[in-house]
Amino acid sequence: MKKLWNEFKAFAFKGNVVDLAVGMMIGSAFTAIVTALVNSILMPLISLITGKVSFEQMKWVVGQTEIPYGMFLQAIFNFLAVAVCIFFLVKLINRLTALLENQQALNDAQIRMLQAQLNPHFLCNTLDTMKWIGKMNGVPEISNISMDLADILRACISTDEFVLLGDELELLNRYIRIQRIRFPGRFTYAARGHEKYIDCIVPKLILQPLVENAILHGLADRDNGSIVLSVSEQPGSLLRIAVSDDGSGIPDEVIRRFAQDGPAREGRLGLYNVNLILKKYYGTDFGLHLRNNPEGGATVYALLPITRRETDA
Repeated sequence: MKKLWNEFKAFAFKGNVVDLAVGMMIGSAFTAIVTALVNSILMPLISLITGKVSFEQMKWVVGQTEIPYGMFLQAIFNFLAVAVCIFFLVKLINRLTALLENQQALNDAQIRMLQAQLNPHFLCNTLDTMKWIGKMNGVPEISNISMDLADILRACISTDEFVLLGDELELLNRYIRIQRIRFPGRFTYAARGHEKYIDCIVPKLILQPLVENAILHGLADRDNGSIVLSVSEQPGSLLRIAVSDDGSGIPDEVIRRFAQDGPAREGRLGLYNVNLILKKYYGTDFGLHLRNNPEGGATVYALLPITRRETDA
């Protein structure tokens, strides 16, 4: 019974609205079955064992007819009926779970198909070719952009879902080099406090959207802005990764909608995606937080549990 209940809970609370609705209906049926089981079997048997009623007093009423000793027979009948209902309930749960898994497999297949059409490995090779063309023709900017972009693309198509914070910061440095070539002299960048946490495990590609938001939105009206990434430990063994800028700040409406998990809007899709990734991996207590700084500018920071890379003893 406990195992069945755990299987039911695992199915009913998958987070999808349709799945949750189906789970609630199944939960109601499950509750009714358990209630019938208790009222029709356990309670009469307890009354019989404790002497509250005698075996002769237990009768089964069908219409206007009383059948002696019928309650006991009814209990047996109900037990068999409940067993059959539970059997078919488990079959229904297994069937619905299989349908959901098949749908997920279909979605994964569609994603792989799109990735195959994009052929990212060909793009990586093309960027490597551009890198050498830039070197041979004495244009280091083309060479550097091609090399950095190829590394970022390889990280995007990697099957690894988590990486070391140190590797994520190195990938971020490559992105910043590209943006400095695109916006020469427009901003400075510094990372602070990260040295003690480079062996922490984080979801891949969560830092670049935070810095991109600062460059494209926070510093849109600045010619010499500043971006600072800071890493620190918070109470409860939490890792705080913050990106701050001294730009124009974030509109209050954006902060409000973000705090309410509102739908993504054009221009800040990266922040919404990172927030969703953190919540899916770690739970709704984690994710991104947006705020405007009292001295000007804005800060976007991520909170996630501290998980360090395991090392061999």
